Amino acid sequence: MSSRLIHMTNPNLTLIAALLERSGSMQACRSATKTGFDELIAKQRSEPCQALVTLSMFDDQYDDVYANVPISDVKPLQLAPRHMTAMQLEVHLPGSQHRYC
Repeated sequence: MSSRLIHMTNPNLTLIAALLERSGSMQACRSATKTGFDELIAKQRSEPCQALVTLSMFDDQYDDVYANVPISDVKPLQLAPRHMTAMQLEVHLPGSQHRYC
Protein backbone atom coordinates (compact mmCIF):
# COMPACT_ATOMS: atom_id res chain seq x y z
CA MET A 1 0.00 0.00 0.00
CA SER A 2 1.31 3.39 -0.98
CA SER A 3 1.93 5.99 1.71
CA ARG A 4 0.72 8.67 -0.71
CA LEU A 5 -2.50 10.34 0.46
CA ILE A 6 -5.27 10.15 -2.11
CA HIS A 7 -8.05 12.72 -1.77
CA MET A 8 -11.43 11.24 -2.57
CA THR A 9 -13.28 14.54 -2.35
CA ASN A 10 -13.04 17.88 -4.07
CA PRO A 11 -12.48 20.58 -1.41
CA ASN A 12 -13.76 23.20 -3.87
CA LEU A 13 -17.15 21.54 -4.41
CA THR A 14 -20.10 21.43 -2.03
CA LEU A 15 -23.26 19.39 -2.55
CA ILE A 16 -26.34 20.56 -0.70
CA ALA A 17 -29.02 17.87 -0.66
CA ALA A 18 -32.37 18.70 0.95
CA LEU A 19 -35.35 16.43 1.52
CA LEU A 20 -38.36 18.51 2.58
CA GLU A 21 -41.71 17.32 3.82
CA ARG A 22 -44.62 19.12 2.19
CA SER A 23 -47.60 17.41 3.81
CA GLY A 24 -50.53 19.50 5.03
CA SER A 25 -49.19 19.42 8.58
CA MET A 26 -46.22 21.50 7.38
CA GLN A 27 -48.47 24.53 6.83
CA ALA A 28 -47.70 25.79 10.34
CA CYS A 29 -43.94 25.95 9.66
CA ARG A 30 -44.05 26.66 5.92
CA SER A 31 -42.71 30.20 6.26
CA ALA A 32 -39.85 29.21 8.58
CA THR A 33 -38.88 26.31 6.30
CA LYS A 34 -38.90 28.53 3.21
CA THR A 35 -36.89 31.26 4.96
CA GLY A 36 -34.35 28.78 6.32
CA PHE A 37 -33.80 27.10 2.96
CA ASP A 38 -33.51 30.42 1.10
CA GLU A 39 -31.05 31.77 3.71
CA LEU A 40 -28.93 28.62 3.44
CA ILE A 41 -28.73 29.01 -0.33
CA ALA A 42 -27.92 32.74 -0.06
CA LYS A 43 -25.14 32.10 2.46
CA GLN A 44 -23.64 29.31 0.37
CA ARG A 45 -23.70 31.52 -2.74
CA SER A 46 -21.35 33.91 -0.94
CA GLU A 47 -18.76 31.15 -0.44
CA PRO A 48 -15.89 30.96 -2.96
CA CYS A 49 -16.42 27.25 -3.71
CA GLN A 50 -18.62 25.76 -6.39
CA ALA A 51 -21.91 24.35 -5.04
CA LEU A 52 -24.54 22.04 -6.48
CA VAL A 53 -28.02 21.67 -5.02
CA THR A 54 -30.40 18.72 -4.99
CA LEU A 55 -33.95 19.18 -3.72
CA SER A 56 -36.56 16.48 -3.18
CA MET A 57 -39.97 16.79 -1.51
CA PHE A 58 -42.46 14.31 -0.16
CA ASP A 59 -45.94 13.93 1.24
CA ASP A 60 -47.84 10.85 0.11
CA GLN A 61 -45.69 11.14 -3.04
CA TYR A 62 -41.95 11.60 -3.53
CA ASP A 63 -40.65 14.05 -6.15
CA ASP A 64 -37.17 15.07 -7.20
CA VAL A 65 -37.54 18.81 -7.79
CA TYR A 66 -34.00 19.19 -9.17
CA ALA A 67 -30.70 17.35 -8.88
CA ASN A 68 -27.14 18.67 -8.92
CA VAL A 69 -28.14 22.12 -10.14
CA PRO A 70 -25.53 24.89 -9.91
CA ILE A 71 -26.39 27.07 -6.93
CA SER A 72 -26.58 30.12 -9.20
CA ASP A 73 -29.62 28.52 -10.88
CA VAL A 74 -31.54 27.79 -7.66
CA LYS A 75 -34.71 29.87 -7.38
CA PRO A 76 -36.42 30.81 -4.08
CA LEU A 77 -38.12 27.79 -2.53
CA GLN A 78 -41.68 27.12 -3.61
CA LEU A 79 -43.26 25.12 -0.78
CA ALA A 80 -46.97 24.38 -0.96
CA PRO A 81 -48.06 21.97 1.78
CA ARG A 82 -50.62 19.46 0.54
CA HIS A 83 -51.96 15.93 1.06
CA MET A 84 -50.93 13.70 3.93
CA THR A 85 -47.69 11.96 4.80
CA ALA A 86 -47.63 8.26 3.97
CA MET A 87 -47.29 6.13 7.08
CA GLN A 88 -44.48 4.11 5.49
CA LEU A 89 -41.93 6.19 3.62
CA GLU A 90 -39.56 4.73 1.09
CA VAL A 91 -36.15 6.38 1.23
CA HIS A 92 -34.26 6.15 -2.08
CA LEU A 93 -30.58 5.45 -1.66
CA PRO A 94 -27.87 5.55 -4.33
CA GLY A 95 -27.49 2.39 -6.36
CA SER A 96 -31.22 1.55 -6.41
CA GLN A 97 -31.19 0.45 -2.80
CA HIS A 98 -34.32 1.23 -0.81
CA ARG A 99 -34.91 1.52 2.88
CA TYR A 100 -38.28 1.80 4.55
CA CYS A 101 -38.84 4.05 7.56
